[in-house]
Amino acid sequence: MTGHSLFTWTAQKDFTPFPLAGGEGAWFWDARETRYLDLASVVVNANAGHNHPRILDAMRRQLDELAVAGPSMTTAVRERAAAALARVTGKGLDRFLFTLGGADANEHAVKMAMLVTGRPKVLARARSYHGATFGALSFSDDPRALAFRPGLSGVVRVKDPYCFRCPWNTKPEICDRHGVLLILDEVLTGFGRTGRWFAIDHYGAAPDMITMGKGITSGHAPLGAVAVNGKVAGFFESHELATGLTHTAHPVSLAAALGNLEAFEEEGLVDRSRVLGEVLAERLKLMKRQHAGVADARSMGLYGCLEMAEDVDVKRLKAAAFERRVHLLTRGRCLFIAPPLVIDERDLDQGLDVVDEILGHP
Repeated sequence: MTGHSLFTWTAQKDFTPFPLAGGEGAWFWDARETRYLDLASVVVNANAGHNHPRILDAMRRQLDELAVAGPSMTTAVRERAAAALARVTGKGLDRFLFTLGGADANEHAVKMAMLVTGRPKVLARARSYHGATFGALSFSDDPRALAFRPGLSGVVRVKDPYCFRCPWNTKPEICDRHGVLLILDEVLTGFGRTGRWFAIDHYGAAPDMITMGKGITSGHAPLGAVAVNGKVAGFFESHELATGLTHTAHPVSLAAALGNLEAFEEEGLVDRSRVLGEVLAERLKLMKRQHAGVADARSMGLYGCLEMAEDVDVKRLKAAAFERRVHLLTRGRCLFIAPPLVIDERDLDQGLDVVDEILGHP
């Protein structure tokens, strides 16, 4: 039983939550001070690690200065956070709507696109997940969304982009030709996770909007954002931005974002993700060669995935790792390795040794 709290994505009766007591860097520990190596960044959000002092200090200073603000009010921390984000988003994406997290950032982005284009349809990728709110689940093609089908109307699911054997027999830049606004969900992939500030930076494309969450504060406070280009921002110069939330641009969350960006820049965490990502990639490739149960191994920066064969019990693998004090994430047939970007290389090697071990003897 779980007492007075309800926990998500599980039946409550037989669920035993983990008694988290503290954390530092790439480690966390329980109430008995048993330490666990976090190879999942909690839920791929603690990019700068647990309890980063730079982020905590920024939040404390903001609490002493100003802790409450309304959505139509500007604050010093709001302006500083927007300016700091503009330095890393690039590609003209320099205006921001601040939200509570990634899921509602995706919903706000779609609403903004509908207002700008006057079109009601949303094209969403197959095999995607964009959050747990009703609208975000409607844009997702994830087993957890099935209970809420049909969801919002006007959502059309398309195959993943694959220009080598294109399912539509066409070439890139479809959105530009047809006046479709391109929204990139960088909630999981943003803030250094893939070895660049954002995953789109690997490809040189120019989206109209980027949504973000999770790593924007490294999990230290709830915050999301929609970054928009000049076309989208220009529309709302003379048209109502008909969306909003009570806690839009919350001062303490924005301070956490500022502290997070300062930590990234001071410690070179984006470059660190790229360098350690090369170590991770080689280890995952080796695991694929050595273990028949690994059907595929792929990674970008410190975001790795082992896709397992049909006969492998992925949940058992996760449990076996946790018994060895290593925290992993799973989804379907996939085992994810996404440690905090601050992880020491020796700790990364140690954690990957455990993954290698459980693949051979779960």
